[in-house]
Amino acid sequence: MSASAFLDAMGVNTHVNNWGNGSSYEDFDKVRGALTYLGIQYIRDGVPIENTSFPRYEALAGAGYRFDFIVSAVDFNIAGSYEIDLKRLNAFAKDYAGSIAAIEGFNEVNTWTVHHDGRDSGTDLSLAHDLQGMLYDNLKASPLLSQIPVLNVTVGGLSVESAAGLGDLSAASDYGNWHIYFAHGEQPGRNIAAGVAAAKTFNPEDPVQITETGNYTAVHSTDHSPGGVSEIAQAKLNLNLLFDAAKAGVERTYLYELLDTGIEPDTTFGGSLGLFHGDGTPKPAATAIHNLREILADNGLKATGIPQEAPRISLSDLPPNSNTLLLQKADGRYDLVIWAEPDIWDEQNHTDLSAPTSYVTVTFDRPFGGVAVYDPLLGTNPVAQAGNTDSISVAITDHPIIIELSPPTAGSVGGGAPAGISLHGGAGADMMRGTEGSDSIFGQAGDDTLVGGSGNDMLDGGDGKDWLDLSAATGAAGVDLGRTSAQALVAGHGQATVLNIENVLGGRFDDSLTGSAAANVLMGGGGNDRLLGMDGNDTLLGGRGADTLEGGAGDDVFIGLDAGDLLDGGAGTDTLSMAKVNSRSWIYLDGTDEKGVAHANAYAAAGSVIVSVENLTGSAVGSDAFWGDAGANRLVGMGGNDLLYGKGGNDRLEGGDGNDILSGGAGADDLIGGAGADRFVFDVAPIASAADRITDFEAGLDKLVISRAAFGIAAGITPALIANAAPAAHGPGGVLLYDTAGGGAGGLFWDADGLGGAAAIQIARLSNAAPLSASDFLFVA
Repeated sequence: MSASAFLDAMGVNTHVNNWGNGSSYEDFDKVRGALTYLGIQYIRDGVPIENTSFPRYEALAGAGYRFDFIVSAVDFNIAGSYEIDLKRLNAFAKDYAGSIAAIEGFNEVNTWTVHHDGRDSGTDLSLAHDLQGMLYDNLKASPLLSQIPVLNVTVGGLSVESAAGLGDLSAASDYGNWHIYFAHGEQPGRNIAAGVAAAKTFNPEDPVQITETGNYTAVHSTDHSPGGVSEIAQAKLNLNLLFDAAKAGVERTYLYELLDTGIEPDTTFGGSLGLFHGDGTPKPAATAIHNLREILADNGLKATGIPQEAPRISLSDLPPNSNTLLLQKADGRYDLVIWAEPDIWDEQNHTDLSAPTSYVTVTFDRPFGGVAVYDPLLGTNPVAQAGNTDSISVAITDHPIIIELSPPTAGSVGGGAPAGISLHGGAGADMMRGTEGSDSIFGQAGDDTLVGGSGNDMLDGGDGKDWLDLSAATGAAGVDLGRTSAQALVAGHGQATVLNIENVLGGRFDDSLTGSAAANVLMGGGGNDRLLGMDGNDTLLGGRGADTLEGGAGDDVFIGLDAGDLLDGGAGTDTLSMAKVNSRSWIYLDGTDEKGVAHANAYAAAGSVIVSVENLTGSAVGSDAFWGDAGANRLVGMGGNDLLYGKGGNDRLEGGDGNDILSGGAGADDLIGGAGADRFVFDVAPIASAADRITDFEAGLDKLVISRAAFGIAAGITPALIANAAPAAHGPGGVLLYDTAGGGAGGLFWDADGLGGAAAIQIARLSNAAPLSASDFLFVA
């Protein structure tokens, strides 16, 4: 990545378009001064308004600033169309050609709602989908606006699942778009990755821009508990954020925002997001970004007589949660950025935490004429320098450090494929990414995540439970963790050697992931994937698409089930868990119900086929229905009002929360109702040595349900219950006997004739010896 491309990927939000009511943006000279100091050239704001903000935008456009203009929900609601904004955009584009970098759909449309044809985007996000399509068509029909990229409508504070009504917006925009805010000092790396994935949900094939992100400085926030972070922590986190976004492939990241608004107090979330105070003085975040841009500034002059290929770089003793990015300048200099993301904020005591210092040794494949180390928090002058050296040691704590490599005074122009880097992790959980070259990445100790590039890489996880991350693959990925020789992870890329890695995260294509003899975690992601666990107790998650999951040997766990999936547990005692599914599931382990009638799996499990899986776990929200098979099964309902039917074998049924129905079927089963009013069903003819054990029966709440057909009880007859220390039949007629004392306490028996002519058969044992009465029984057909 070039240094100029990295700098070009920065943007900032302003309120130039809405600056009344005492706003900090009312003083336009203050706004221009802040923008000039910051150095960022891309501004996100509302569409210019005649006679108010238009002159301000004209001044900024004349100074070379470019804009992402957000269309107005207010003006759409007035006109019932985009007529007002289109008129303004055309006028601005005519006068200032090239100054509009993008046009963006409605901002956080679930909050700043739009009304159209009797629909409201606050309750119906499909309206936002339709209106984004209308905007796209309107813009592409305008000769002045048709070539300007269109960004998606955004939502505020919603998960991907809650925003599902937006649907696929690929045909209505050129970029995915998402907002990512941070609180309590959380480091940005994983949330940036999650935000990119969220944007890709609605624009699977399009590049992504993050149009609002940042950290607020209301340490004792009056509206967001437990509050923001200190100004120095904001600076560190925002620097990390910018590099994390670039590393994740985000095309442009707009920080929110330029100034503390002045409308809301700076003790609130909304009033303290600025890079500058309301009076225009810079916070440390603004100073750090100013310094960063000065350090990475590229004069654009192409050097001659110097090596053009990237250096191979080896790093040792990297701290946990660290990352690197190599930037190139046009004059032949390289800037290696190293940053770590430890915990830096004590949210309980509202104070900064001191991060440990790690001394990282950086070694280059050739001597460089000048090596300078910069810290953007401290200024634009080097904090360390060396000359004609091929290595340097730098201190890494909690924010980016930049090592600039100047070419030697003599050398020849190189060529061919880009060289790679060598990375050595530390003792913690490292995130380590390769380049387009042939990289050597060694995770060493800790649970590391390794991301290779497109070259002939060496990827060695070392100790710990390590991940190979293929989520950014540009095509179908395939890996065999049991293979020690080189293999092509993605078609068209180089051959990678994968060693000591236990877990794999696939991408959005049709991946093939094969485990090893260890306990592996294989996650398919999108596409129609094939996951093979092999030996070991593996965890397999297919993700979206019609996947084939094979556990192999060992006690494997399958997470979730999509329509069309094929699950084969193989050898061992295997479990299918629907715990992460937000709906109900009906699953028949052998394809039949308790009466032997064939059924297809339904609801969340529709169209799936399950082979050699012994155990099922339900979701926390759905009312699931699970049928076992002839073997020993464990069926767990979790939340909801579940139906669990063990069928044959000695089963274990656990209802969990909700009002559950548990039927062990044949065999000596363990039945655990859990919370709620549960029913324990006996619908198989009693036989000796097949008594069920009920561990948590609650008299007066739960019920014991007896099938008349199975027990031979005629309609209209209600058998008596004899409950005492030595219950005995005194017929005629069937009778239930319940032992209340001694070693047999809790034993429930059925005496078919009530005369003692045949031995009473124990049908259950209540482990808690709950006191039973006739009202605790139900007799059904």
